[in-house]
Amino acid sequence: MKGFFAVIHKNNQTQTSLRQKLEKGADYLLHRGKYKQYFYHPNTSIELPTLGVVSLSSSENKITCFYDVLVVFDGEIANKQEVISSYSDINTSNTDEEIIAYLYKLSGVDAFRTLELYGSIFLFDIQKQQVLALRDSFGTKPLYYYLSDDFIAISSETRPIYRLFNEAKYIDTYAVTDFLLWGDIAKHTQNFFTNIVELKPSHFISYSLNEGVFSEKSYYTLPFRNCLGRYDMESDKKAVKNVKDLFVKGIISHLSNVDQLAIGLSGGLDSSAIACVSRSIHKDLPITTFTAVNEFDEGESYWAKKIATHIQSNHINVYCTAEQLVNECEQVCYAQNLPLFNTSSFAQYKVMEAVRQAGFDSMMDGQGSDELFGGYTYYFSKMMGELFSEWMFKEGFRFSKNLSNANLSWKLMMQISLKEYLKNDILPKKIAATATRKELLNCLHTEAKQEYFAQKKIRPPYKETLNEYLYESYTFLLSHALHWVEHSAAHFGVDCIMPFADNKALAECVFDVPSIYKLHQGWGKYMLRFAMQGIVPDEVRLRKQKLGFYTPENQWLDVLSGEIKDRILSLTDVNNVIDKNTIEKQWNKLYIMKNQNFKAFAFRCMSYLLWRNQLD
Repeated sequence: MKGFFAVIHKNNQTQTSLRQKLEKGADYLLHRGKYKQYFYHPNTSIELPTLGVVSLSSSENKITCFYDVLVVFDGEIANKQEVISSYSDINTSNTDEEIIAYLYKLSGVDAFRTLELYGSIFLFDIQKQQVLALRDSFGTKPLYYYLSDDFIAISSETRPIYRLFNEAKYIDTYAVTDFLLWGDIAKHTQNFFTNIVELKPSHFISYSLNEGVFSEKSYYTLPFRNCLGRYDMESDKKAVKNVKDLFVKGIISHLSNVDQLAIGLSGGLDSSAIACVSRSIHKDLPITTFTAVNEFDEGESYWAKKIATHIQSNHINVYCTAEQLVNECEQVCYAQNLPLFNTSSFAQYKVMEAVRQAGFDSMMDGQGSDELFGGYTYYFSKMMGELFSEWMFKEGFRFSKNLSNANLSWKLMMQISLKEYLKNDILPKKIAATATRKELLNCLHTEAKQEYFAQKKIRPPYKETLNEYLYESYTFLLSHALHWVEHSAAHFGVDCIMPFADNKALAECVFDVPSIYKLHQGWGKYMLRFAMQGIVPDEVRLRKQKLGFYTPENQWLDVLSGEIKDRILSLTDVNNVIDKNTIEKQWNKLYIMKNQNFKAFAFRCMSYLLWRNQLD
């Protein structure tokens, strides 16, 4: 586990101490590592430094200078052995940081197109006086930056930035209103600050100390085949085999230097695939599996226990309760640097806490599989539409008859599709909100609503194929979900490894396959499901129900009605977004068992106020 915070002083005429800012910023990242290492440039007793970076890690000496290139790397090179075999000047004794410096010296930014790595990088080319900060291809590690007339700040988390730069603390009330109204964790920007920018996956920023020029650019674009295709059995077998081989290869890479393994196990296909493949590779490796359980029902624990027994792991149930949720919500918001969208993120947090308590400093997690292979319900309507638009009626009707394999019906699929279509594609924002969220709108202040609706609705680009939807999910929306698991893990000093999100070769393989092989015979995640044949037990591999980090949210919120109401009314709403008077008057009428929308809204109001009051 690592993290870093860097500050560039653009205007040395100001009296603010760069060293002081860097030291204070490091204190906000101590959970990422107890060892702090600083670098300043220039580092003389005469000149004030114009650049400073601090690395925090669980081991010493993580700032590396090699070939006059300084590197801080929070991550791992997956294809390290292949890289070493291609260059005579580096060998197995070289660290990942030294390899990055060497390849950058040879090829510049182009080096990162061929490297298969996950994580984030800070790099300073001493000869060129050039600073680079880079985020990996699919966003497994967040990276943020802030620009002002005097400073550039770059950080693994937002907290050092908004704590040290007052203008960075400005709240984006549009993002707040959108969060409260919809609570869409997949599509929300996950950033509530106007002046702090989250660097996009596969992008880098650069700044020339000599010329004062700043830029942000892409260094990699995931190629994909944008077509439906015609089903062919031999092509099916080939695609499934390639997925199996590349996934297993990725797991082997992650297990190369471990003597024990922790896995977050939900009992679904994704985490079960990680667990079962890991066991098939290392028969004697001590494996500990962690599953979130609750006080109301068994959730996924039945299936998780089956996999734990199958791989003979030490299985730990992590208990998550309504009482813990309300007592620890403020702490979870602090760890995330965000208000909670839903209670599933709380379950993730508790699992990471248990992993740390069990003595692990890393854990494997199944994030990214749904976006890569097609695991979400709304993908099915996209596949159906693509089949009929290509006049493949026979295949379309056959697909619809097999929807039960995904625990779906034609009626349910159409309802989900229509709701999504009206909200995102057809209805103006105000009409969509009034039609489906009127009770929630009434609980927001007029000024906040006016500002929200005044901004023009950004319609998503038109997409024709399932592969286009999967591409958007994997290259853009996935990074939103990865924030939650990464920040929960980092809060406890744990490195979260995500084999479905950090395997570039696997992603390139999957996106080279036509849509028709992604959702086949009514099965979601068809390629992964059949790649795991003979590895994951069939009763789990062919499951039709998906819960993930399941929590009994509706039941928890029923129990917590009084506590949630009290916190909303007692906490200060600095930005005056929430109409507390209306909430108090309407509470008994709206906060009822069947009104899940309002209960979830109330929970978001509470978590937002808890988070917002931490900023001041």
